Amino acid sequence: MTIASASSIAHMTIRRFVLWAFAVLIGLVILWLSLGLVLGSSRGLDLTDEGLYLLGADPPSASAAWGWPFGWHTHPLFALVGYDIANFRTLGALILVLSSSWLGWLVARVVRIEDQALRRMDARLLPIGSACIAGLGSLLYYVSMLRTPSYNWLCLVGITVASVGLMLALRQAWRSSAHGAWRRSALPATVSSLAVFLTLPAKPSVLPMFLLFGLLLLALLVDWSTAWHWLAWAVVLLPVWVLLAVVTRVWPLDFVAVLSRALRMPYPDPSQTPTGAVQEALLAPRAAAQAIGEIADLPALLLLGSAMLLALPLVLRRRWLTVRLAGFGAVAVAALGIAGVPIPLVNAEGRPFGLAQPTLTTALLTVLLATVAVSWRLEGREYSRAGQRFTRVQMSVVLAAFLYLMTLVFGFGSDNGIYGQSALAGGLALTAAAVIALGLEVRRDSFIVMLAVLGVTALFVISGLLGGWRFPQRQSPLADQTVSTMLGGHGAHLLLDARTAQALSGLQEQAKQSGWKPGTPMVDVSYTWNPGVVYALGAQAPDSLMLTIFGYPAAHDIAAFHLSGHYLEFPFRDAWVLTTRPDLLDPGARSAVDFTLDRLAVVSGKHLPASFTCIASGDFILWRPLAAGESASDSCGW
Repeated sequence: MTIASASSIAHMTIRRFVLWAFAVLIGLVILWLSLGLVLGSSRGLDLTDEGLYLLGADPPSASAAWGWPFGWHTHPLFALVGYDIANFRTLGALILVLSSSWLGWLVARVVRIEDQALRRMDARLLPIGSACIAGLGSLLYYVSMLRTPSYNWLCLVGITVASVGLMLALRQAWRSSAHGAWRRSALPATVSSLAVFLTLPAKPSVLPMFLLFGLLLLALLVDWSTAWHWLAWAVVLLPVWVLLAVVTRVWPLDFVAVLSRALRMPYPDPSQTPTGAVQEALLAPRAAAQAIGEIADLPALLLLGSAMLLALPLVLRRRWLTVRLAGFGAVAVAALGIAGVPIPLVNAEGRPFGLAQPTLTTALLTVLLATVAVSWRLEGREYSRAGQRFTRVQMSVVLAAFLYLMTLVFGFGSDNGIYGQSALAGGLALTAAAVIALGLEVRRDSFIVMLAVLGVTALFVISGLLGGWRFPQRQSPLADQTVSTMLGGHGAHLLLDARTAQALSGLQEQAKQSGWKPGTPMVDVSYTWNPGVVYALGAQAPDSLMLTIFGYPAAHDIAAFHLSGHYLEFPFRDAWVLTTRPDLLDPGARSAVDFTLDRLAVVSGKHLPASFTCIASGDFILWRPLAAGESASDSCGW
């Protein structure tokens, strides 16, 4: 080779790298802008949950633990975008879509990429289709328009990336049989271990459950030796991630005390206790049966008829792809009707999806089972690569079952119920359906079924997001969110509806006139709870807002826990107090608020309203503690 030819090759390589890097950059910019527009990242704010997520990502101290200290891992992302709320939301969506697409791509490579029967173009298109289904399907997480990265978001991203590690482990095991199990398990276990570590301060149950099911998957599809080596690497690396997090100040030095304190806090709901969560998991089939029982007659008949169309070729041992796909199409229509999507002649008045809807989970499971039924008898011959114990279809079913099981791991321990909560992880269920399509032996059948799954995914996502724009969780329609409002101590702005914008701006202005400054301590005792107001004012919140998590069975126990020595470093004596206008509270709500105010008075030595003056009154009442020698000027009818 001449020097000139070597130089030419190097030049072409560099140019190709630059072109690819430029294309990736342009693609990321387009995806960023598209996600921000589709999700309405700059519009709306749920003062309850999203307020908590924002305070978690911008915590008052490293010891803050609202439930669990999920802010340890969302705070760096919030800081990265300069504490801009809209960009924070878009960044969270970008990470979820990219990680989900990565999983979809890798699943395709695990199932089919080494199939010598595939043409080069087929080998590219199948992974692209799987990646599109996974990435697009992940947007079902946002159907209620709670877009701010949270503990749920952290768990879903962690589970998704950890599953990527398992796909890498499968590829390594089947492609690198010459290497020892310990060596080939290192990189996959590193990915899985780091990903589940990210979920630790959000929902501790994810880590052990994922490691257990990952171990079983590798043992089933490869062998026990590979499985145990993967688990050993993952467990050994966990202390390394903890050490790095402490050294880089992502975790505080006293992280053990913070996690221990969070562990001792009373569970808000019985379903969140270990016993209650296990019971929820065991009763998930009952939740599915109840959801099916609530299906309208026409979707139920559609479901039955399409099931017969799917089953007929299976029973007669004939392929009959056209009949199967007709049954699949009918299942898709029935599934959309089950999920509440407005469809003429099926469910014309339906309301699309919502937060943690069991019906949406049922619809996703219906699509998955339909894909299994379409695929099961379309295998042309028994096929198994070296190192695999199963045919491709069988392996696809095992992988799909694992991915769907991950939706239940995501929902485990939620007061919304494990079955309902799994709807938010619907992208994993749709990815499972794509996996089934990939398992088909006949190339044409794979493309047809995958296109069908992609079409259903698009319908689900479009309908869900349109429903989210019309009925966002505890907010006005996003189209009505048009008033620019400053939120928080970092100067971020969001478009809010006129009433919310006026309420927050009024509180900000009246508080400022009474001496308010960002960083002033405040305790939110409004019903049900509104940490979004605390964040909007730029207040210093207690290290645990679980103090005022009204509406839960254990609300009184939680208030007593946090006001009995655990978080008393907070300057309660100097804290302003936020309450709800009395006439908006029913007797039960007023009793809950009074209980917490009484406990708060014991700690601070200040009783409301005697020790405060009312400085702002609307739906919310803002109270400033009286200065020495000052007398109260107004009690706002409290």
